[in-house]
Amino acid sequence: MSPLSVMTLVFVALLFCSAVGLVLRRVGGPTTVLEIAVGFIIGNWLLSDAEIANFRGIAELGTIILFFFVGLTICRSTLQGVSHHLVRVVPIGAMMPVMVMLILYPWLGLELPEFALATAVVMTSGAGIAARVLKESGYLESPSGRLLLTTSVIDDIPSVLALSLAMAYAVGGGLIQAVLVPLVVLVFLFFALSQISRITLLARVSPLFPLGVAVVAAWITAQAGLSALAGAFMSGLMLGGLFREKDTEYIQALLDLCVPIFFIFVGTLIPFEVLTNRESWMTAGLISLATVLTPWPVALVLGKRAKQEGIDRWLVASGMLSRGLPGLAFATIAFTAELIPVSLFSALVIAVSLTNVVGPIFMTLRMNWLTRRDKNSATRLR
Repeated sequence: MSPLSVMTLVFVALLFCSAVGLVLRRVGGPTTVLEIAVGFIIGNWLLSDAEIANFRGIAELGTIILFFFVGLTICRSTLQGVSHHLVRVVPIGAMMPVMVMLILYPWLGLELPEFALATAVVMTSGAGIAARVLKESGYLESPSGRLLLTTSVIDDIPSVLALSLAMAYAVGGGLIQAVLVPLVVLVFLFFALSQISRITLLARVSPLFPLGVAVVAAWITAQAGLSALAGAFMSGLMLGGLFREKDTEYIQALLDLCVPIFFIFVGTLIPFEVLTNRESWMTAGLISLATVLTPWPVALVLGKRAKQEGIDRWLVASGMLSRGLPGLAFATIAFTAELIPVSLFSALVIAVSLTNVVGPIFMTLRMNWLTRRDKNSATRLR
């Protein structure tokens, strides 16, 4: 197929996923799993490896835009009303995935670099999926919703750093180089981006300028053996002041286009033969177990004060089940960099996809229960 024919097929797939996704969202089903499944069909039976490479650039651009947007969100987020809870919730959310993965390490059968990369995937959040489910149920602006989304977005900071360190270590050179090189590169980027952010004249230019800077920063971190997502994330965090509120609509529009293409691209990378591999499914089962176990201690640290402030701890914990796009982005970057085998990549995609199904289901059930409880309370007060 010509490049135009490949892109036509991809956009037909996008239209199909968008149409079916309208039905899935009504029943609480995640569109991401459908997009991965469509990509799986395209990659195994419709396109060759060379043809798949024709839209890889757009897929990678989607991940850069996403993490730029995550950094921008943190830069603009307000912690009012939930900041005192973050002191306890964020460390638990960051540490539990590492602890659970260490417990499961003897059974995973992974080399240390592969284990580090898999742990980085488990550390990610599903803030985008959680936000969609909360919005559809009317809980987006609730105290529980604000705490959940703020915690999820902040938890992506250590996960991005963990992925960068794991990639640097997997490339080779030892632990010292894996720490020193990222530190030097990140310090350089910090000062460079801080100087750019002080140029007030740039606030009047096209909103694509900060995004262009993010692409360059992503390239720099990638060339240093780190994750490209680290440069994109730092750019959003540092250049948020250059963005007017209305300009974020342009970024959101790009996300709506590129992110579904990324999910389709992920599906094309999974060979059919791997899904018949028992070892891949066992690894996927253990990683899924890790993702399911990690959020619930968060519910335990949210005590009476959270309840008095209208925060439902079980809704917050269930919202942290999904790994969403960041987890798939981490796995895809590690795989395309040839740092993990296809069997582990497929296992990670399966595990993340399962969390994208289980997480929204748990959230929907909890929010339905809360809605019924509030209605019954209002009835009794009458």
